[in-house]
Order: sequence, then C-alpha cells, then structure tokens
Amino acid sequence: MAKQRKVRCAVIGLGMGRHHAQNYSACPDSELYALCDIDEKRLKPLAEEMGVKKTYSSAEDLAADRKVDAVSVALPNFLHAPISIMMLEAGKHVMCEKPMATTVEEAEAMQAAARKSGRKFMMHFNTRFTPASLYIKSLVKKGLVGDVYHARTIW
Repeated sequence: MAKQRKVRCAVIGLGMGRHHAQNYSACPDSELYALCDIDEKRLKPLAEEMGVKKTYSSAEDLAADRKVDAVSVALPNFLHAPISIMMLEAGKHVMCEKPMATTVEEAEAMQAAARKSGRKFMMHFNTRFTPASLYIKSLVKKGLVGDVYHARTIW
C-alpha cells in the first residue's frame, strides 16, 4: 500500500490562526504549507519561525494556489462567510473559526458552497476531539445514557 501524502494546509488570519498553524505543524498527517495575512509584520516573522516558504497577503492569491488542500479561516467574524465560500469554490477543504457567520443566510450560503464543491467544511470547536468528548460520544452511541435531548457543558 502506497504511503498517503500529508494534507497541505494553509492558515489565513494569523492572530487566532497562529494556534492553527502551530497545530498543523505538530500534526503528523499535515504539512503547514502556506500562511496568509494582510499584516506583513505578522506574516513574515511567523513564516520564518515556522519554516513556511509560501506566504500570501491576499485571500485571492491563496485561493489560486492549487497545491493547498485545506485552509483554516481565522479572520474577523464578518469575513468568515465570504472567505470560506471563496476557498470552497477554489476546491479547498475549510475549517472556519467560531462563530460560523454573522447571519443565518451567510451560514446557509457556506453550507451550500460546501455541498456544491464536494469539499469538507467544519467549524473549529476545539473540544470536539478531546478524550473526554470522544468518551461521552461513545457512551451516547452505545445507548448507555438513553435518548439525549439536552446537554449542558462548562469549559
């Protein structure tokens, strides 16, 4: 069986996105391939620190890079929908920071773009894959807690 290549990931928005970049770098199945930010004072030092050779100062240029497989959108909330849709239309998988969008209509447009593109689209809920969350999910899936109709959690 041939070895599967790493997923080439990019991060757009390097405030909150700095953490996405660090995690892609640490993940054995991904390659932090590119960084994008309009602030050169933020972009260049982080690229050097993380050894990333591809940098972009515009989302359009990042979207045009055919080598990028997946993009984390970690921009201000009002940009989540337009940039996520742009990346999906460019054939990239997208993980978007919270909140998903600023209106229901934007959220529905994001879902429609994901369906149309055939790409994965997910929201960044950082507790989704923690051991505790996965354990509780397994209990629910096994039917050990009955029908779940309400839950409350505290971070």
